[in-house]
Amino acid sequence: MKNAQKSQRIPFFKYHGLGNDFAVLRTRDFSDGRPAEEVDFGAKAVMLCDRNRGIGADGLLLLWLPEDGDDSAELAPNSARMIIYNRDGTRPEMCGNGVRCVARYLIEHEGFSAHDLQIVSDAGPRACRLLMGGAEASAREDDVWQIEVDMGAASIAPQNIDLEEQGQAFSLVRVNMGNPHAVAFERDVNDVELLECFGSRLNAAHPAFPTGVNLEFVEQVGPQRLRASVFERGVGRTLACGTGACAVAAAAVQTGRCDPAFPVEVELPGGALSITLRDGRVWMAGPVEAVFDGRIKK
Repeated sequence: MKNAQKSQRIPFFKYHGLGNDFAVLRTRDFSDGRPAEEVDFGAKAVMLCDRNRGIGADGLLLLWLPEDGDDSAELAPNSARMIIYNRDGTRPEMCGNGVRCVARYLIEHEGFSAHDLQIVSDAGPRACRLLMGGAEASAREDDVWQIEVDMGAASIAPQNIDLEEQGQAFSLVRVNMGNPHAVAFERDVNDVELLECFGSRLNAAHPAFPTGVNLEFVEQVGPQRLRASVFERGVGRTLACGTGACAVAAAAVQTGRCDPAFPVEVELPGGALSITLRDGRVWMAGPVEAVFDGRIKK
């Protein structure tokens, strides 16, 4: 009986990037040999991300490695496929903090190269490299790894969308980082109630954002420093959002608020990310910390 119970438990690893936390699991451990499309990963995400009855996380990160077959059939060496599920069971295209967490897992537990690994998401491939960390960092008490990710090009809509919320006028810069963002400058990043109300409304079948949107409130605190709060589609207000930081920096450069020749520091409630725009692409650098690992029932 004990062996049967043990066989129903699968390994997981929990990481966070600036407090944006994730459970990382291998898809093969869930599927029992079944095709991936036959597994309700969204329902499993709701269960596993529950902070009272599960692991507790903002999202679930599922991985296919080259040897796994199925969705991994076309993966190159030193690459993996990542599927993201929010804690409400929805499936976003991309997650910047999540991809850094997966990069650390692959280097730390799967033997991937630290300098040229690639992670493929619904938004396409993302190249990652370790800036600081590995065995030396893991031996330290803080155990913080710094990872840089090529987040691809930022697509900025030519016109803003003007909306009103609670009697306040908003001019939203629309940015696509593989997932949709709406950036509002000159806003009080500490106005949590307004952020949550407006974010919820924009994600409730709003005609301007039919698939929902990630909302950022931003204030400029220095020539290359921005402070932001984020309402994530499918999650709510979070301590950090990697694609959100990229969208904010790209919008700030586009609107002349920041100089593209220098990195932009985006301060989020959980900490800061360094965003660099070069060669038409957005590069994100930030920390990843391991929280704990274990085994959990399927």
